[in-house]
Amino acid sequence: MIRQGVVAGVLIGLLTSMPVLADGAARIGFVNIEAVLFESKTGIQFKADMEKLKKDKSTALRKEGEKINQMREGFEKEMMTLTDAQKLERQKAYQEKFQAFQMSNASAENELRQKQEEYQKTSIEATRRIASEIAKAEKLNAVFVSGAALYMDNGLDITQKVSEKFDSRPAKK
Repeated sequence: MIRQGVVAGVLIGLLTSMPVLADGAARIGFVNIEAVLFESKTGIQFKADMEKLKKDKSTALRKEGEKINQMREGFEKEMMTLTDAQKLERQKAYQEKFQAFQMSNASAENELRQKQEEYQKTSIEATRRIASEIAKAEKLNAVFVSGAALYMDNGLDITQKVSEKFDSRPAKK
């Protein structure tokens, strides 16, 4: 409740302190950041790349998991014929493989999460720069993230322009 009041106060303060245009109205724009990040050509390509990476990691992990299961099943079948020393040796080998598998799984999840976070961080920074450039060119007094304002009438949606500039950036390799 207090947070909403603070946000509303900040928005009202910003709007009332903005220079007024000749016709007396402040020009306000908005950007749908989610649309830029996930529906732009760049966002769609990123999502496809992430899905491919996830599938590749999943396939490799599934194959490794099958090998570990085969190892366990073989150990269980031969357990009655093995000496105590052989049992301990095989059990230790299985545990090492299983722990390595768990670490690989955690590492793959971490890699995917880091790639997602890095994409969002760099993309949001780029979106802010692009929105600022477009706002200056369009002579807007303010640009808000769509959905952040409780009410906005007659705001200029610059999402498409931001998406186009976002997609036209040089690709990172």
